[in-house]
Amino acid sequence: MILSTNESALIKYCSGPDHEDDSEDEDEDDDGDKPTKGGKRKASAVPKGRGRPPKKAKAVAAQSLTYMLRSRCRETGEGMIHYQDEEGTITFKDKTLVSFTADAALPCVGRNVKFVGRKISDELASSSESWNDYSERAYERERVGRWR
Repeated sequence: MILSTNESALIKYCSGPDHEDDSEDEDEDDDGDKPTKGGKRKASAVPKGRGRPPKKAKAVAAQSLTYMLRSRCRETGEGMIHYQDEEGTITFKDKTLVSFTADAALPCVGRNVKFVGRKISDELASSSESWNDYSERAYERERVGRWR
């Protein structure tokens, strides 16, 4: 399940080919300001007066309590993968994001399935499955593998 407040970002992420290895893109933003050996750092411009200038207050945007979701799943009985993105929404009760109500399409249950949830831990649950484990390619691999 993938959540986002930005629908276009959600669509872009879910339709992308691979989300596991984004490390290739990290080095492309190099702007050439690497320190050189034996060189001195340049002093930054410090405003005159005593100490640091006062911090400016940041504008705080209101946090949305409703998130759009996309999900893919696996049937628990036969283990069949449902690889097509299903849509839904999750609306949190308040800004603590501890409990929510949701409305989603679940292939084995139906459309407009309503459910509630509550946070049970601050620790991340470990998962060995990724979004791509529920792809059409994975579906086909398992479908063909059933008959071997």
